[in-house]
Amino acid sequence: MPERISSPVTRSRCATISSAPVIRFENCQGIVFENLTLTGGSVAIELDASSTVTLNHCIVQGNGKAGLRGNGFTLTNCQIIDNAGWGLELGGAAQPAAKLGMASCVVSRNAGGILIHSGTADIEASEFTANAGYGIVVDGPATVTSGGGDVEISRTTQKVRVTTGGGDVEVMDSEGEVRVTTGGGDVRICRTRGIVDLTTGGGDVEIEVTQDAVTEQRGGGESEGIEGGGNVTTTPGGG
Repeated sequence: MPERISSPVTRSRCATISSAPVIRFENCQGIVFENLTLTGGSVAIELDASSTVTLNHCIVQGNGKAGLRGNGFTLTNCQIIDNAGWGLELGGAAQPAAKLGMASCVVSRNAGGILIHSGTADIEASEFTANAGYGIVVDGPATVTSGGGDVEISRTTQKVRVTTGGGDVEVMDSEGEVRVTTGGGDVRICRTRGIVDLTTGGGDVEIEVTQDAVTEQRGGGESEGIEGGGNVTTTPGGG
C-alpha cells in the first residue's frame, strides 16, 4: 500500500525535512501526498533513487529553484506556481526510465514549465501559462505526449518523440533524431544536425540552418525557408 501524507505535513519514515529541499526522498517509492502546500525550500520535493511519488490536489509554490525534481511523479489537480526555477525537472543521464504522469494541473509563473532530460511524460488537460520560458523543454532522450502547451526541443543528441495536440513547437541546436506530431500550432526548426520528421495538422512551419534531412507532412499552414546543406521533403495537405 502507498504511504499517504495529508495536510498538515507529517514526517514519514522515508522523508527528510531540511533547510534545502522541503522534502527529500532517498530509495523510496509509493508515497502519496494529498491536499498539501509545499513552499519555501530550494526544491519542494527532490527524489534520489526514488520514484512513484503521487501528488493529488497539492500546491507547489515559491521555492528557490525547481518546484519538483526527480524521476517519477504522478500529478493530479496540482498547481505548480511561482517557483524561481523550473516548475518540474524530470530525469537525467542516469535516469533513462524517468516517468511523469500529469492531469488537470496548472504550471504557471515559474522560470520555465517542465524541463525533461530523459524518460516518458504523459500530460493531459493541463495548463502552462505565464512562465518566463517554454512550457515544456526536452533536452535529452524522451517521449512526450501533451494535449497542449508550447514545446522546445533543444541541445539533444538522442532520439526524441513529441506528440502534442496544440501549442507551438521549436526544435533547435539538436543533433539527434527528432519526430514531432502536432495537431496545431506553429513549428520552427533551427540549427539542427539530425533528421527531423514532422507531421502537423495546421500552423506555419519555418525551417532554417539545417544540415540534415527534414521530412514534413502538413495538413495546413505555410512552410518557408531553409539554409545550409539540409534536404526538405514536404507533403502538404493545404495552405
